[in-house]
Amino acid sequence: FSRALMREADLTGTNLDKAILDGADTEFAILPDGSIDN
Repeated sequence: FSRALMREADLTGTNLDKAILDGADTEFAILPDGSIDN
């Protein structure tokens, strides 16, 4: 876990955003209005 990713997580404030930035596979999509579609 890199310091750069930690900074990104702090900036976005959410683990979901960090997971996306990490390129992790996810089973949900974040819709344009900010809600989560699973």
